[in-house]
Amino acid sequence: MKDVEASMLTITPTQWAVLGHQSHLTFEARALAFLREKYPEACAAIGDQLPRFLSSAIGLAHMSGLDSEVAVITICELALTYGSGFHRTCAWATHLLSASDADPDDRAPRLREYLP
Repeated sequence: MKDVEASMLTITPTQWAVLGHQSHLTFEARALAFLREKYPEACAAIGDQLPRFLSSAIGLAHMSGLDSEVAVITICELALTYGSGFHRTCAWATHLLSASDADPDDRAPRLREYLP
C-alpha cells in the first residue's frame, strides 16, 4: 500500500488553475456553438458581441450562486427569449435567481420551465 501511495500523481495548485482555465475555455466554445445552432437569428444580431453576452451570463449565474453549465446556458436562453434584462423585469426570474435559500441544483430546472 505504501508503494501505491508514493506513486500517486500530485497536481499542484498552478496545474489545477491551468486545468480549470482550459475547462472554462472548452465550455465557452461549446456554449457558443450551442447558442449559434439553437438561436441563429438572435446570435447573428448579437454578432461579435456573443462572447461578451456569454460572459455576462456567466457573471449573472455566479452572482446568483449558480455554477453549473446548465445554469449558464439557461440564463443565456432566457436572455435571448425575454431580453438581456429579464432578471430584473421578470418577477419569476428575480425570485428564482435571488433565492439563496433554495438549492442551486433545483433553481436551474425551475428557470428552464420558463423557456418556450
